[in-house]
Amino acid sequence: MGARENSRFYHLAKRVAEGQWAEGTTEEAYLQDLKDAVRSSDARVVLYRYRGGDLAAALAPNGMPQWRRGNGPLAYIFVVYSVDRARIVSGYQVSGIGEVQVSGNPLWLK
Repeated sequence: MGARENSRFYHLAKRVAEGQWAEGTTEEAYLQDLKDAVRSSDARVVLYRYRGGDLAAALAPNGMPQWRRGNGPLAYIFVVYSVDRARIVSGYQVSGIGEVQVSGNPLWLK
């Protein structure tokens, strides 16, 4: 398993352990949920830098089906995309915009 696959597995395992996603969620289902959140017409987009890398992220209402949610789902999904690596690097649920972790001088576009 390569570094990219290990990273995806780690992020999914952490979100399942936190109760955000249901036990048994596959990496493919997790990524699809993140992609669906980004495509939401209600998503807010932010650009920022972290550790020298350019990131784009989206904050959207949690529209996941109930059966895919864990025992502690939150109101929003925050999806982080690495511009430099051209891929989603993380996604997690938050209660609101105040819990979003962005550094430096973020630029909210919407």
